[in-house]
Amino acid sequence: MNALLAEGTSATVTMDWPDNSIPKAAFAADITLAAPGETITFQSLSSQNTQKVTWTLSGADKESAEGETVSVTYAEEGVYAVSMKAENESGSSEASIDGYIVITQKASDGLSLLSQGAGTEADTYVNDNEAPQFAVDGDYTKKWCATGSAPHEITLDLGSVRTVSAVDVYHAEAGGESKDMNTKSYAIFVSEDGASFEEVRSVTRNTAGTTHDAFAPVKAQYVKLVVNKPTQGSDSAELGYIKCGSEKRRCTCGRYDCLEAYASATALIGDAKEMARQHPESMLWELCGHDLEAMNAKMPFDAADAGDACGKTLVENYISYLADGITDLANIFRPDIIVLGGGVCAQGEKLTNPLNRHLHGNCFGNAVTYIPQVVIAKNGNLAGLIGAAGLVYHQLSK
Repeated sequence: MNALLAEGTSATVTMDWPDNSIPKAAFAADITLAAPGETITFQSLSSQNTQKVTWTLSGADKESAEGETVSVTYAEEGVYAVSMKAENESGSSEASIDGYIVITQKASDGLSLLSQGAGTEADTYVNDNEAPQFAVDGDYTKKWCATGSAPHEITLDLGSVRTVSAVDVYHAEAGGESKDMNTKSYAIFVSEDGASFEEVRSVTRNTAGTTHDAFAPVKAQYVKLVVNKPTQGSDSAELGYIKCGSEKRRCTCGRYDCLEAYASATALIGDAKEMARQHPESMLWELCGHDLEAMNAKMPFDAADAGDACGKTLVENYISYLADGITDLANIFRPDIIVLGGGVCAQGEKLTNPLNRHLHGNCFGNAVTYIPQVVIAKNGNLAGLIGAAGLVYHQLSK
């Protein structure tokens, strides 16, 4: 029936659902362009319901094998196909790639890095400090960062047609950011002319900070990375990126003076390192073993507990920033309770008591309305892991 209440004719739709009980076969190798005698390891990427994996590796020292992983060598130069079968009690499926392995003496010195300093072009970027060229400058602390809705893409020009067999990507975690910011879904394309591209690798569930994606060696001058899901989900609402402070601190999101840049564990560690540099007499130096890279978020609290002036300043500033941010959130959302997780929550009441005092003294309407209490997550830093396990259990018990 339409908006004018006129009745139409019915229709019937039939849908055939695939049998998901049958495993889906998939695999990858750590290298695909190698010298004779060089070890190559194959890894099954088959679905989790796989019970048995069988490999067919023609030309290798082990031409057939079983198991999730298998390592082989090829004695003779040549181009080799690889196939594998994934099985369970419901059935089986096969995956095979012709020309997947290329064995040549030219690879005796290992693979060459082709991307560093290559020409780059991207669909968008946040600012000049996170422009495309920083994706290939060899410095993991610098990056290309896109803005706007995904997908995003960056294309590398290698200068001439080369043999390309793998792409390494250093995601946010490799540059010192949260693992939540690691790229989750992306695809790699190659082209000889820059106009016609072929997909050589697709990844949909990455969580790692560093990825190595090998594929059948191809001739290409242009390599394109298409980012379909930029983060692990951190591209949803992020309260840590509200404004806080006025010191022009650069945030990992590309803006300045976000709460994340002042009141995160990473920010506390950075402040502690700088404080230790400026005050070598501080206990911070002793706690980190005179190695600033060993500094962690617990050390400023330990120094403060021992009466160290620098430690006290760090903790007071950190709590002040966090308190301001929590107060803003309480004023906006007025939740029943505010639960803190993460590693810093191990400080317990040393953290919650001053936060609650600030909240009660600064929340709007504090004299006439309910003020939420700040508490530590019952399961502390394990809260996220337990919640994830509970979700899995809930889904499996349906």
